[in-house]
Amino acid sequence: MFNRSVPEKSQASTPTASTSDAVALRQKPNQCKALFRKTLVQQKRQAVNNIACLLVCPLLLVLTTALLASALAFLTQDGVVIENYLYCSNTAVLTAAGLPNYNITEASKQFRTVEEAPTKPFDPHANKWSAFYEDTTPKVTVKMMPVNFFSNGVPGPCVHWFGDAYPSFSQIYERNANLTGLGKMDATAVPPPDGGWIGQLLKYHETPSEEGMMILQELTRKQLSEWAVVGARPEFAKYLGSRTKSNLAPNQLSSLNYSSILSPSFDANLGLLGSIPQRLFANLNANGLIGFTLYPYFNVDPKIQSSNDIDDSLSVHLKQVIAEVGKLNKTVFQNYLQGAKYNTDELTSFYASVGSVVSSMPYGGLFLDQFEPEKLKSKWIISYGSDSHIAGAPTFAGTGLRMLSQVSKLNQAQLRAMARGKPALEKATITQGVRVFPEVKSGKPNLKLAAQIGNFLFPFAVSFLLPVFVVMLVKEKEDRVLIMMKMNGMNTWLYYLAHYLTCFVLYACSTLVFACAGYFSKIEMFTLTSPVVLFVLFLLWGNAQVCLSFFLSTLFKQSRIALVITYLLALISVVVSTVLSLLFKGSRQLAVINIWPPFAFYRGLLIANESSSKTPLTTSQLFGDTELRTICVFLLADSVLFALLAAYLSQVVPSQFGVQKPWHFPVTCFLKTRAESKSKTLDLDPREDDDVRAERARVDAQHHSPTANVVVSHLNKVYPSRKGLGPKIGVRNVTFAEEAGVVLGLLGPNGAGKTTLISILSGLFEGSGGTARIAGFDLKTQTDKVYNHIGICPQFDIHWSDLNVQEHLYFYARLKGIPAELETTAVEESLRRVSLETLAMRLPTQLSGGEKRRLSIAIALVGNPAVVFLDEPTTGLDPEVRRMIWNIIQDAREGKTIILTTHSMEEAEALCTRIGIMAKGSMRCLGKPLRLKELYGSGFKLSFISKEEDTARASEFVESVMPLGWRKMDAFATSTAYEFPSSERAKIPAMFKKIEAEKADHGVLQWSISQTTLEEVFVKIISGDDANAD
Repeated sequence: MFNRSVPEKSQASTPTASTSDAVALRQKPNQCKALFRKTLVQQKRQAVNNIACLLVCPLLLVLTTALLASALAFLTQDGVVIENYLYCSNTAVLTAAGLPNYNITEASKQFRTVEEAPTKPFDPHANKWSAFYEDTTPKVTVKMMPVNFFSNGVPGPCVHWFGDAYPSFSQIYERNANLTGLGKMDATAVPPPDGGWIGQLLKYHETPSEEGMMILQELTRKQLSEWAVVGARPEFAKYLGSRTKSNLAPNQLSSLNYSSILSPSFDANLGLLGSIPQRLFANLNANGLIGFTLYPYFNVDPKIQSSNDIDDSLSVHLKQVIAEVGKLNKTVFQNYLQGAKYNTDELTSFYASVGSVVSSMPYGGLFLDQFEPEKLKSKWIISYGSDSHIAGAPTFAGTGLRMLSQVSKLNQAQLRAMARGKPALEKATITQGVRVFPEVKSGKPNLKLAAQIGNFLFPFAVSFLLPVFVVMLVKEKEDRVLIMMKMNGMNTWLYYLAHYLTCFVLYACSTLVFACAGYFSKIEMFTLTSPVVLFVLFLLWGNAQVCLSFFLSTLFKQSRIALVITYLLALISVVVSTVLSLLFKGSRQLAVINIWPPFAFYRGLLIANESSSKTPLTTSQLFGDTELRTICVFLLADSVLFALLAAYLSQVVPSQFGVQKPWHFPVTCFLKTRAESKSKTLDLDPREDDDVRAERARVDAQHHSPTANVVVSHLNKVYPSRKGLGPKIGVRNVTFAEEAGVVLGLLGPNGAGKTTLISILSGLFEGSGGTARIAGFDLKTQTDKVYNHIGICPQFDIHWSDLNVQEHLYFYARLKGIPAELETTAVEESLRRVSLETLAMRLPTQLSGGEKRRLSIAIALVGNPAVVFLDEPTTGLDPEVRRMIWNIIQDAREGKTIILTTHSMEEAEALCTRIGIMAKGSMRCLGKPLRLKELYGSGFKLSFISKEEDTARASEFVESVMPLGWRKMDAFATSTAYEFPSSERAKIPAMFKKIEAEKADHGVLQWSISQTTLEEVFVKIISGDDANAD
């Protein structure tokens, strides 16, 4: 049995206790342990739901993705002949003119070893590095051919030589390395056909042929119309020199000095650019050759004095080219792309026209930032890029090829310029080459079906927890569990932290299953994407998802509505995100869209998923100017934003329980004036009786018992004005003191302030003024100790559906700071008091209404608190259960102060040693039941029953024996009632004898005499206006 010690004086700051006093041995409330054990038990009981929602759902979605992808892949490969290709082979697969054979289905040799012949299919060779190719035979053969880095999406060569002095390494790629004169003058960087590109072109010009047309088309794709805009710092501009554009007619070729062009040397007058050799670019149209232009050339602009000026100049040229391309007739080209009929000459003319227009676009920009030949120092800023409008133009090479060609020429120019005085180096030429390694590529279709299916299914796998988290919070708010825990001292921030950790652990388990399932299903996003990237993305989403659930939970009051709406919200977010992925395909999603966390995460998931089939994401994507980095920043910012919104809305959104703060409270709480911050003092209610005033004087003079467990002095509660109605007074100048062993009953109509008073005394609300000491501790300054010494039984049963009776008591015992070694004793004692020992392992859902109420009282009594608040403890119970609970309360009153509210006058008379009647926030009267009856009662009541014909003579007889001051209250055909003042109580024995002796003679069948009831006292004190709550 627990006993409590009390301070010697009510003003003592800290109570003292003996070592045998269990309550005095209480420790600081172990809220973390209480929440942890509660959560652990709840999750164990919800194990089936957790396995279904957290583990099975993501697993099924991943497996569904993998199975659908495998099934579709099988269906797409049915009837498809798979071939493998050896690109850049050392086996010649050339045309008669020495070019790579681009029609791989014809004249292509096969390779296989003798050992492989029975088992391995034939594999074609290729002397190229080509784009996608597909033939259209009845049984489709699909050939997947990669695209060269330099090829810009069209069939590309295996070898590039940037110069003419390259060695004859092979009879395939360098078979014409020894060409001289005009044979080396072409503006390509690829091995030439027999006789050279220019030689074959002139041959076709004189004698057209099909083979010549093919060479003409290849030359159109391969030759480089290479020129650039150039600038320099003013102090280095003198080193640039010049290299201008020159046009030649076909008949002027014979007058060219090929040797001087192919063997350049540095000339100070021509500068760096002047020492760069030029080549012949063939200008072609549908009719063939129309002339030549010497490339490269350079447009040196003295206005360009910084790298930014280079960018501005390139932008101007690009806009002009785009405008000119837009004017061309693209009908023949569209027919070609769609597989419709087209005219070859018209297509050639279109390519020539596009090439002519695009040739006015510089390959890039060069800026000489430093050049000091004496110190062998130089610095070039090179601006080369790409644009989708011209990227596919025949004469506009890929960015890599353009840059490599230009850098090789600049390097040679610098070598010659810095070697002045050394004749051999001044004429030096370094020919740089790039060769693609041979590689076998499979023709097996790689449609990345898992990525496509996952784009829609994966968001569901990691989003369905959002409604679960929201419902967890709303359910506890709906069931008033949070309010109950607050009334027992639970810190709000610790409660939400526990929820955050619980939700995040559940999310982490679900995500782990999701990731492992994806990895073992060999879905590319999980196997190829950097684990660090996935970890960061999922970590930030988990954090944002939990914070978002906190925000959403503040908007709902009912868990069912919250469940439906949040599920719809998750579904709509996935659908809208899918639409956004189509709108922003190939470009960045608008940053403002990422404010909604699901949109940001789904976009990040889409990027990771689609990148896995191209270039898988690495940790470098988390840094620098990337969309993934932007998404991660937004997810982190969203977490903070929605956490702050949740904290704000939880204070201002109207709730059935608790006090709503004004919307501007974050600002006004810092701007309160000193006068406003003082305790509010309210005028006394003139309707208070003398006993209430005497009680206030007793407390003010500290004449109450030093062992008083509850001392309340001038307590006020004023709610702020709303809707222009002015401030509302909840409690007005309530003052009283109650000792141990007292049961104080608070009576009053709804809205009288009873529950508000208990909420203030239990620490749930903060009073607007006045002081209170509970169990010897100041309510404002020693709140934690107050929580340790009070017990609360709210008006409604507030229990967790998945904690049994015993676990409820353990939770609240820990909240009250009961030492671990005494927890079991406290729980068993509480169970014994309410006779629930045999039901300790039952869940609340398995209890009857009376048993649930006894559990609520057991929670209030656990740990033997000094003060117990019971809010309407027997409301709605049948008489038998009500009597049982009355006995429990009577037995528990020893050593405690019990404050209960009730609407039952019978209950108040049965339990209360003192009664206070409240109205409009004021204590109207306060005293023992008998004292109240004497003050406000009308005395005694006498009533009798008779036959209708005997009523007159019976009344005459009774009235003859009634004491002075009587009056008739009711008169009916067979019953009549009288009352007389209490001052005449001495005459009751004589009156009793007289009536009992002569009743039969005067027709009185039954009669009774009773004192005025408490209900009559209540009705007399509370007026009609008092019964109307403000």
